[in-house]
Amino acid sequence: MARLLLLLLMTVALWRITTTQLSDCSQDPSICELTSNLCFTGLCNTSSGLCFQRFDCNDGDPCSNDSCDPEVGNCVYSPACEDGDPCSLDVCLANGTCQFPPLCTSNDVCVNSSCDPETGECRLSDVCDDRSVCTLNHCKDVGGEPVCSYVPTCFDGDPCSLDICDTITGSCWHEFKCDDNNSCTDDVCIHGWCLHTPLDCSDQNECSSSVCVDGACESTALSDGSPCLQGHKVCVNGWCEMPSVPPSQQSDGPSLGWGIALCIVLLLLLLVCVFCLYCSAIWKPAGCISKSSRCKGVFRRI
Repeated sequence: MARLLLLLLMTVALWRITTTQLSDCSQDPSICELTSNLCFTGLCNTSSGLCFQRFDCNDGDPCSNDSCDPEVGNCVYSPACEDGDPCSLDVCLANGTCQFPPLCTSNDVCVNSSCDPETGECRLSDVCDDRSVCTLNHCKDVGGEPVCSYVPTCFDGDPCSLDICDTITGSCWHEFKCDDNNSCTDDVCIHGWCLHTPLDCSDQNECSSSVCVDGACESTALSDGSPCLQGHKVCVNGWCEMPSVPPSQQSDGPSLGWGIALCIVLLLLLLVCVFCLYCSAIWKPAGCISKSSRCKGVFRRI
């Protein structure tokens, strides 16, 4: 048991020797002989109290960490300014001062820079990227500030078309702007202004009603007896005609009366003419036998 305890104490002592850089050998020079650290010679520098190093690993560079590998006895040098960040630059100044500027930077105000923290890969992106496949992105440096503008990729410059873009594929297609989806109108676009004129379904027939149904004109005849604009005509079988009156309802009053009156007037005129002829035949004025003699105004019967 005592041996085991002694061995344990010696092991702890050796561990302390190899991990405390073998200090205080001036008190016990044998410390340098017992170490397994190959970076030391096993001799003690009594003036400094340190064991003599096998190698002088100081390279005189303030930007390197100088050390010795105790297992193989070789000098090991590592950067003094290493922060372990893949997205930073490890910079050591001449005086040994460390600086760590970002690895990914851009001097262009229209470009964003980023760094992958896992790989240190730099990624550059457009400041004005709206992540749309349907626009062209433009960036302009104005006084050190980015000014963005966006132009639709499907713009065709035609004021009478609708420019449509597929937001997934970026494909473009164009549709007529003034289509009102009504087959009974004539759609016209003039400089971007839409006109919707109803189709003319008039058939020039007063006795029919014409309408547009699904882009085609359909005419329906008006009921018989509907009045027309042409005089006293009415609709008969879809056409304007004079109305027919049954014989039982006909009346010759006005036309017959005018005929009788006309006959009476003609008869009276005839009687007057006959009477005048008779009178001129049996009565002559006295003194009017000769054409040269002057008539005295006295009539006599012959």
